Amino acid sequence: LDPVPRRAAPDRLLAVVAGIVLSDPGATLREIGARLEALREPTPRGGAHWRPGSVAHVLARARKAGLLPAA
Repeated sequence: LDPVPRRAAPDRLLAVVAGIVLSDPGATLREIGARLEALREPTPRGGAHWRPGSVAHVLARARKAGLLPAA
């Protein structure tokens, strides 16, 4: 018997960012980053401060996953 392959873990960060964008579609990358910091959501590398480039990367992943409409 072969072992069962692992399930892909749901990416909670994508859902959080998608929720922020859907609740405030006009938010800038810096505003989204500030809200993530207020929620104490760590960056993908475990840091506390969100940079606009990191937010843009997570937004692109959320769009690719189908959580947000294409820009």
